[in-house]
Amino acid sequence: MPAPIDTESIIRKLLQKTEVGKIEWTADGRTFNCSLDDKFRFEITKNEDIYTIKMQDERWNEIFTESIQEEIFFKNDQTRRKFEMLRDLYEMARRIAFDVDNKLAGVSELLDRI
Repeated sequence: MPAPIDTESIIRKLLQKTEVGKIEWTADGRTFNCSLDDKFRFEITKNEDIYTIKMQDERWNEIFTESIQEEIFFKNDQTRRKFEMLRDLYEMARRIAFDVDNKLAGVSELLDRI
């Protein structure tokens, strides 16, 4: 049986680079996408309490897909950490793709003028 793929380190780096503004996310409905050097593509989605991340290469071959559901009690720390990273990555990707921070600042200015 093959060893499991270490997705945690890739997800962590993707999250870190997103946090510092190095990765641009776009929206396709409630799915958020980014491309790294036109060689790799990531997609993150949320369906109720399940977060899914998918990695593809430049030919759209699936490298990995991982889904994690929110639990009251996670079975182990690794699953809890991955869930937290996917949850945070999804929210950051959403905010970048929808330009949430600028839109909130704009609406705040409008409300101040009323």
